[in-house]
Amino acid sequence: MIFYEPHYGNRSECYIEINTETGEFHGFSEWLFNKDYKGSGLLGVFIMSLPLMLPLAPILLLINWGYRLREKISGISRHSHSVLNSIKRQLDPETRKLLEKAMKKMWQKDLFFSRTVSFKKAKEMLSECHLNEMLGREEFVANRTEWRQYHWFDGEKNRIGFAQFGGGFLQVCWILGSNFEQKEADILTTCYKTRTVIDIAEDRKKKNPEKVTR
Repeated sequence: MIFYEPHYGNRSECYIEINTETGEFHGFSEWLFNKDYKGSGLLGVFIMSLPLMLPLAPILLLINWGYRLREKISGISRHSHSVLNSIKRQLDPETRKLLEKAMKKMWQKDLFFSRTVSFKKAKEMLSECHLNEMLGREEFVANRTEWRQYHWFDGEKNRIGFAQFGGGFLQVCWILGSNFEQKEADILTTCYKTRTVIDIAEDRKKKNPEKVTR
């Protein structure tokens, strides 16, 4: 589905791709469902407007509660609901049904991947996953930096965890919506059902031996 700007019929404003076999989104404009919006200026706006916000807090909380209730009843996120309302006149019943199904599946996944898990639960989950362990080396003049990445995938091939170490130190480790520190991350890297080790530097040598220097 491609939606066009009202004043420029040949210029696409956004697009949505749905896999009709799985009923899930195959792709869409990045900004469409508020996926990549970080709101870096939100804290400053909040602080500056704090005197005004405090009296309005009960109303804002009530509005937020209403959004949450609508998400729970409809099974789709508030952003998806806004998108659906804005394009509903352009949709036939069959397309609307397909879009709603994809939105519900996306929201279910969002809720699953955002939930926090304990260290014990994380170990249990990763023990049922396939682990892709990636090794790499970056060379800068006389210094060589070695790093390792760990990607855990569940039975449905969803990446539920990621960790990266550089120079022996933890840079990041998250499982679903939870972050873990160095000692816990070290233990989690030993949890998997099956594992594949990929040495990126060695693969690069095999593919382009003439470009690799020591």
